[in-house]
Amino acid sequence: MYNFNALFGPASAASRKISPTLLAPEFGEVSVRPVGDRIQVVATLAMGAYLLGDGERCMVGLALDASQSMQDDYGRGRTIPSDVSKEYIAKGMYEEVVRDGVARRVLTKEAKEQAIRSGRVQRTRNIVHEPCLTLIDNLIRTFATGGVTSGGCEVIYWACGKDGREIESLGEIHQGELATTTIEGPRTKAFGAATHLTPPFRYFWQQAAGVNGVFVFVTDGHIDDEAQVVSETHRLAAEIKAGRRKFVKCVLLGIGTQVDRDQLARLDDMEMPEDLADVDIWNATVLSEMRHMNDAWSEIFDPETVVGTSLRVFNEQNRLVYEKTDEVKALMWFDVPADTAVIELVLDGEMKIRQSLQ
Repeated sequence: MYNFNALFGPASAASRKISPTLLAPEFGEVSVRPVGDRIQVVATLAMGAYLLGDGERCMVGLALDASQSMQDDYGRGRTIPSDVSKEYIAKGMYEEVVRDGVARRVLTKEAKEQAIRSGRVQRTRNIVHEPCLTLIDNLIRTFATGGVTSGGCEVIYWACGKDGREIESLGEIHQGELATTTIEGPRTKAFGAATHLTPPFRYFWQQAAGVNGVFVFVTDGHIDDEAQVVSETHRLAAEIKAGRRKFVKCVLLGIGTQVDRDQLARLDDMEMPEDLADVDIWNATVLSEMRHMNDAWSEIFDPETVVGTSLRVFNEQNRLVYEKTDEVKALMWFDVPADTAVIELVLDGEMKIRQSLQ
């Protein structure tokens, strides 16, 4: 999420990202913050020529959560089919438990053991393989040096091992190898008992010391070392700010129903020291809320790219509420009256984009 304090000045109000499902297709991201009798708005156009990486060298990487809770998602868990469960429940082989305030029937240990002994269990479905292959393909095409012809993406599993701090690399995967690549979890290391993001984060950004880097981290739950991630991000931002290294952008992508959305929001809108407020490392989003894979790159662009020479913003009553008559850049920000529910942006008098602020 954008740093509103750096763009507009300090305010105590919290900013809010408009859900991707509600975004106009022309936008990559829109966020708002109510302050007094105004609504501050920050927006970027979607993808196109405004992405970092066009003509530049970029290292790209994909890091996949391999904590124990991910085993089922990789298709390496076992589940009892619903029709078999109903049979055991009909026999009274269940317990009543309350989860999230809802009473549920759970098979007893004896029922589960019977199902296993009788071969009535099946492997869980791998829900990670296909979207991750799409991510690799997209990363290579969009950012990698050489693109489709020679670009590659390093893929690693993280949160491996007893303490959840180990990494297993699949190596660099090229676009032509995707058809024979299988994403099914770590091959040599155990699924981890905790989820530590700092090791893979440090692994990638230290490798990309001399080039731009775009890295995606996939997770299904809660990050156990959030404070360390924040500290490591401040360290990286300081190096970028001092010109000691190239640009790095990281995307934290949540999958499944157990994602800690509050934590994703905190990392997306990470508090930065005042002197580093303009260095934004993290973008966090949830796979199920994305319109398409390109939404993951909504914050990865060159904010200085000029996209037009004039911008006019109208409210739902077609009243002009903001106007800019000199160059308009890829990152645009302005404020409108607090009672504005819908805006229409007119760029160079031609492109019209209508967007709800609710």
